Amino acid sequence: MLQIRKDRAFGVASIIAIGALNFGDQFALTPNYTLIEKEFGISHAEMGLVGSCFMSTFAISLLIFGYLADKYSRKKLLLTGTTIWSVLSIATYFVTSYNQLLVVRTVGGIGMGCLMPIAYSMIADWYPPKERGKVFGWFGVILGAGGGIFTTLAAFTGTSLGWRYIFKWIGIIGIILVVILIFFLKDPKKGEIEPEFKKLVEEGIFEYKYTITWKDVKEIFKKHSNVYIILQSIPGCIPWGAIGVWGLQYLVLEQGMIIPVASTFFGIMGIGSAIGSIVAGYVGDWVDKHYGASKRLALVQMCILAGMLTLIIMLRIDLPKFPMSSFKLLSINDWILFYRVLFTNWKFVMVCVLYSISMFFHAFSGPNMYAIVQDVNLPEVRGTVNALNNLTDYGGKAIGPYIGGLLAMNFGTLRNALTFSSLFWIPCVVIYSAAIFTIDKDEKKTREILRKRAEEKF
Repeated sequence: MLQIRKDRAFGVASIIAIGALNFGDQFALTPNYTLIEKEFGISHAEMGLVGSCFMSTFAISLLIFGYLADKYSRKKLLLTGTTIWSVLSIATYFVTSYNQLLVVRTVGGIGMGCLMPIAYSMIADWYPPKERGKVFGWFGVILGAGGGIFTTLAAFTGTSLGWRYIFKWIGIIGIILVVILIFFLKDPKKGEIEPEFKKLVEEGIFEYKYTITWKDVKEIFKKHSNVYIILQSIPGCIPWGAIGVWGLQYLVLEQGMIIPVASTFFGIMGIGSAIGSIVAGYVGDWVDKHYGASKRLALVQMCILAGMLTLIIMLRIDLPKFPMSSFKLLSINDWILFYRVLFTNWKFVMVCVLYSISMFFHAFSGPNMYAIVQDVNLPEVRGTVNALNNLTDYGGKAIGPYIGGLLAMNFGTLRNALTFSSLFWIPCVVIYSAAIFTIDKDEKKTREILRKRAEEKF
């Protein structure tokens, strides 16, 4: 067990480093869409096709890597996928036409899906049940921060050094990281951290011989908790897709903000979400340890509803129209003065606080949901189940912008569109309610199977 603890710190740090680059590559095009469209003379639709093709191959690779991770070496698969998208990231730096960009990004999506199903599976074999939530909380926060850093760098370097510049360095760093990890990253043995196998590990006779089969894939869907958790992601992520695309537009077009001020809101959202994710992991682990997985899920439900209500209240507040003409905003002092005016306005402060609180509550879902998934499933199927969860997550986020646009057309404003989009969290909570009645039973069944395997010494 001591060796596991030595390995896991470096292992988690390695996965986080790969994840930060992975997320950075995913979003590095977004700030420079206008520059790319202008250079290649393409439309919004053609630019959107690049993202759609990327997401399509990304979704397919999630399932492929998730299944393979349950059969073969996760280290080799992780580094193979990272090598693929790193090389294609460097290739992005050399594209000279729209068609080349389309092909490079589409193929690059194949490697992107290696991260999430493999990362969650490996972390689950470094940390025991009732401790995974806190790690997943930190993991999500640092991944998001890493992606945000590279996206910001892409925005700043796009106009001065060109939109391609950031991809070269993401790819180079990725390749260097792969070379280092070939020698130093250790793939944890599946199941070795489970308490049922503690004695076998200490005796040095532990060997987990089970790998996923097609029969196991069918069993995933026979476990009701899996079905409910996978399905809740579709309605649960629709609001995130809508907020991600239309949230900034709402603040600019309907609240009269300039983009830097609107971006402040998203920065506050990120802070609230980061704090919430960390707190969620620790609180969720404590609740699970003392009261069980079903109570952990009930906590998630309450937080989703609290976050939804707080967001709706925030959306109904009209902010004052600040006289932008009185601020030149040419120097740092100008910006300091401007933000001082903003944050002395009680409505602005209230909206910032409500937004942050909403994101704090919503952050309780991710780390706790993934912790539950690991606990109710056997080690040999976790990669596949993680992939299925990620797939429905991205599916909900993919249709969210479209639904938000339809709602804006039918209800007249982006405010109403975002308000009604947030109501999709209600069916998410309803589906979670069904899982409350099955989770403890499914987890108990998993632990019984592991105990039986330990007694039989495989």
